[in-house]
Amino acid sequence: MTETALVSSVEAKNSLVSRTIQWVLLIVLLASGFGVRMFNLKDPPLDYHPVRQLRSALIARAVFYELNPTVNPVLRGAAIALGTTDIHEPPIYEQVVGFAYTLIGSEQVWIARIFSSLFWLIGGLALFGLARRHTSFWAALVGLAFYLCLPFGIVASRSFQPDPWMIMWILVTAWSADHWMETPNWKWSILTGAFGGIAILVKVMAGFFIAGM
Repeated sequence: MTETALVSSVEAKNSLVSRTIQWVLLIVLLASGFGVRMFNLKDPPLDYHPVRQLRSALIARAVFYELNPTVNPVLRGAAIALGTTDIHEPPIYEQVVGFAYTLIGSEQVWIARIFSSLFWLIGGLALFGLARRHTSFWAALVGLAFYLCLPFGIVASRSFQPDPWMIMWILVTAWSADHWMETPNWKWSILTGAFGGIAILVKVMAGFFIAGM
């Protein structure tokens, strides 16, 4: 093996080790961000905006009872009535949670915390991907760590309301829009429009951020 080939081989191995370490760090950070949001998972949703979380819980319960016609008709009617009296945005997220209740066979409000936390992590991956396109891996990792570990963000991102899901779609839209700015073709135009539209559908307040982009 020539000296040039030997140097190239060593550089390739070092590069592989470096990429492996980076992937491990990214996975550990994401797992830690998810784990901290699972603390006191089954506590009542009273830690942040309890009134707003209660409304989402009532809507999810209405979906659950609507999908279970064999339950007590009086209880079913009351649950559906309570869940349809105060709706501020399309109850897509609550319907997802209500369907999850149906799959497991009972109403477990803590499931919403898992969904919200996962949505926040997906948004974090979009943020990391966006930052990685313009900065180094380590700078992008620090940005992701700030996003995942900010104390207020930890509390708010596991709450039972559509905001964590909206944030996810806003960040995915930003990631897609950055691709479109670099390659303004139909693929990225459609994806950016679709992601932005979903963000606004989930919660209309997202429109301010999408318009800014």
